[in-house]
Amino acid sequence: MTRVSFPPPHAWARMEGLGNDFIVVLADSAEAALPSAAEVRELCDRHLGLGGDGLLWLVVHDDGTPRMTVLNADGSRAAMCGNGLRCAALYLTDRGLAPRDAVFAMQTDSGPRRIKVRDADRIEAWLEIPELQPVNLPADPSVAHGSRVLASGATQLQLDGEMSWGTLVSMGNPHLVLIDPDWSREQFLRIGHGAQHHPALPEGINLGWARLSGPDSLELEVWERGVGPTRACGTGAAAAAVAASLAQNRYGTWLVHQPGGTLRCTWPGPDEPVIQIGPARWIATGNWPTVTRSR
Repeated sequence: MTRVSFPPPHAWARMEGLGNDFIVVLADSAEAALPSAAEVRELCDRHLGLGGDGLLWLVVHDDGTPRMTVLNADGSRAAMCGNGLRCAALYLTDRGLAPRDAVFAMQTDSGPRRIKVRDADRIEAWLEIPELQPVNLPADPSVAHGSRVLASGATQLQLDGEMSWGTLVSMGNPHLVLIDPDWSREQFLRIGHGAQHHPALPEGINLGWARLSGPDSLELEVWERGVGPTRACGTGAAAAAVAASLAQNRYGTWLVHQPGGTLRCTWPGPDEPVIQIGPARWIATGNWPTVTRSR
């Protein structure tokens, strides 16, 4: 029997960005303890809990500065989440805790991120300046099946002999993006799972498999580290736009189509952040039981 109790406060919301869904909790103080990994797994369980790809823990400091902490469905902590950032911003603006139609900063584990909520269908986020150096992801090209450095300075890896070349991109969390018109669902699932345990990727990876679907558009599926296949990944879409820009030798805007919908990602060029526009939506609100559950 396991016994899991969720620490106060007990109010929760369920929100989603393109089908990437989260439990959202606003802490009653900056000192409130984060839920444990076991509690997060219980909450995110789709049969025995509320269900979600992760939990967003929000704090508003005394000076009004908001902070988002991202906990994956397996209980691990993520430095950033693009879809989660939009959900958190919509939560705060709808609750009157952040301004609407004005840029404000959200603190995250990967640093402050600027964001602007026009409405639920148009939320603009200034994400990470892409990091292309393997040591900062971290990744170890020396133990990959193959590795090479592009003229842009980006590093590409092959994790096994059957796999296409993937480009390493950090958007505050690590991504390996493969642009391959011929990938199959079976390959995506097999390689996505295997990448989490590959010696070249000591902390796992968010694996994106993309194909060009037009001069400025991509189709993308992402195996999210700590979650598995997701309907959408915000930082994954940004990483795919960066990888496509490097592959096509052009900067600008990409429409990134995922199973859950489309994100507009603009990378103006090196040393610039990726600007992402997309929606967020409330699903439900409620209260977690104050009694300890057991099973």
